[in-house]
Amino acid sequence: NLGSSGIPKGKVDKESNAYKYMYNFGRNLAANSLASDSAQSQCLSAKNSGIVKVRGIPQYLGVQATQIQSYLATASGFQGCLDGFGK
Repeated sequence: NLGSSGIPKGKVDKESNAYKYMYNFGRNLAANSLASDSAQSQCLSAKNSGIVKVRGIPQYLGVQATQIQSYLATASGFQGCLDGFGK
């Protein structure tokens, strides 16, 4: 067990709300990320601290943070974030 800071393990359900919601989140994240920002670093940061880098500047996810973090704590949601980010 990697603990709360690691990547969630388990079965990924691509039909789940968590996957679909976080896929869209990942796409938006990628659109606003620098080339040096990886999907894993951005998705892990969102999951662990509720912060993502927007054009290199750390930004708190705000009112959505709790929902996003609960999705990212699941294997499906985290994989959705990675897949949506696409790199």
